Amino acid sequence: MKIRKWSEEEFSFIRGNPNLSYKQLARKLGRSELAVKQVVWKAKGSLRKTTAWIDEEINFLKENYNLSYDELIRKTGRTKRALKHKIGELGLKRDERRRVSDEEKDFIKQHSAEWSKDLAKSIGRSEFAVARLKREVLGSANPRFKEGWNELSCDLAYFLGAVCSDMGVYKYNVCITQKLSNGEMICEVKRIFEELFGFKPYERINNIDGMDYRVIGVCSSEFLKNFGTESSIKKGNLKFNGEWVDFLLEKFSWVFEDSYFWHFIGGLYDGDGSLIRKTRPQGIWYEISLAIKPERSRLKIMDEMKKRGFIFTPRSWDEKGIVCDIGLKGGQEAVDKFLEVVQCRIQRKKKKCVVA
Repeated sequence: MKIRKWSEEEFSFIRGNPNLSYKQLARKLGRSELAVKQVVWKAKGSLRKTTAWIDEEINFLKENYNLSYDELIRKTGRTKRALKHKIGELGLKRDERRRVSDEEKDFIKQHSAEWSKDLAKSIGRSEFAVARLKREVLGSANPRFKEGWNELSCDLAYFLGAVCSDMGVYKYNVCITQKLSNGEMICEVKRIFEELFGFKPYERINNIDGMDYRVIGVCSSEFLKNFGTESSIKKGNLKFNGEWVDFLLEKFSWVFEDSYFWHFIGGLYDGDGSLIRKTRPQGIWYEISLAIKPERSRLKIMDEMKKRGFIFTPRSWDEKGIVCDIGLKGGQEAVDKFLEVVQCRIQRKKKKCVVA
């Protein structure tokens, strides 16, 4: 294989960009990272001349030396090696090198349900350092679940229904996205996050296809560890195969008991259920549907409903012929009975006012 010779233009580019990493230089020059390293090493320093530090950069570093190295690299354009050297030269000690006091350890234990960012302000350390201390003291940088969160409760049953319907639980994130007009469910899920689990969720507005949606959630691998089965933890997604009934039967089978079933269905109905008003010459009537696409999960819910006197049947299919939702049979009488027992939290879904 013919080796491409280095040009003077390439050497000039390397000299003119001393703060680019070898990887960045290789990408810009269309060379391998190893080739760039070799030519720089052979030049014995004549190609890599680090730009002198100016007062503005030094002052910035003095004020922000506790930021993560990734942030410092992004803000200063310096390499990690250059930053480490300068921090040491200035006599600065980053948080990871400061001795941890017993008082700080006790404080972290007492506030184990708080996020690292909030704790950092309280003890005067960086978020990065607090996350490291939490791993050391608590075994995880995530907020710890509030004690007793997994006791049988109506709120937990509702939350599980919301998870199965319209919420994603992944390796490092759990979140729910709803239209701005659907504020009731968002508020209810937020309340459960705070009261049941002891977590304060993040909130933001996302624009999807020109429409604004409200998103709340928490970044915590603890959720998957607590909720997931062995298979889903390995895959990093609670519903990696779409069948959410798996983790329910393995870890939360009590939601199918009469005391909690209708609260679970309440979360499912709030997230992916519909009360639809139909108008015909004979008068007004209503339909109830639940969007349950995964087959085994859908069959399980239909079976549990049948035990309680409600007959649901496959109602619509997508373009591939897969069932999208199930509809309640039995006419107006069945609709009235369902609305009377379901423990949903969105009031408009219990009132007969939804226009089809």
